[in-house]
Amino acid sequence: MRFTNTGDHNHAKPGHILHISKTERVRFETLINTNPTTGPLGLIVGIPGINGPGESVADISDVLLNAGQVGKERLKVKAKSHGGGDSFIAAFARFSEQHPGFVIYSQLDAVTVISVQSSLMRSQMVKEQLLKGPINGLVSDAAHGWWKECTSLLLVSSVYCPDLLCWVPGVLSYTNGASAQHFKYHFLGVIQSIAHKVELKKHPITDELFAGVCTMNLLNIQSTFLLILVILFFS
Repeated sequence: MRFTNTGDHNHAKPGHILHISKTERVRFETLINTNPTTGPLGLIVGIPGINGPGESVADISDVLLNAGQVGKERLKVKAKSHGGGDSFIAAFARFSEQHPGFVIYSQLDAVTVISVQSSLMRSQMVKEQLLKGPINGLVSDAAHGWWKECTSLLLVSSVYCPDLLCWVPGVLSYTNGASAQHFKYHFLGVIQSIAHKVELKKHPITDELFAGVCTMNLLNIQSTFLLILVILFFS
């Protein structure tokens, strides 16, 4: 087909297509990533909140007053955030580089385990002396339903913090299952973290340091046996 535009026209010539700037795009992408379920109209009206509509994409740029344009830009952001395996690996590597020491163990395989620990969590792993009461050592449990995949678990080994007077996470792990191997690698990260903390304190590493690690989940019965084997291995 061929189209020829002829005749007299009274309207103005079409203007240039406007685009958002780099700074505006960063703000727009941040807004989309923090509110992934809000549609184009909701983004223009303002992010729904308890006190009414919040920030609007229209506040970022006049270009984003058009719902069709907002929808198109929104799809670009969502496609970018789900860029596939290469994108995830690159993002994970960049995150680990920007936060050294936070990821204490990682294995991406059929058995996937990623263990993390902040400096505060690490500081609680080893006490200078025994605490009064049944609050010494670590207690581990697994949370089901935390992740989108129902078979994935959030595995937590907690330690009592005398300053906060409560149990706090010592090591957090993502696992894509609840097999013996999954628990093995989580507890390997826990034990290595304890050993590393003791080394920094320049204290001798003894078996007693790992004897206080216990579990409180029926699924962890198998991991308790594995933990004993790991302790014997390290001894």
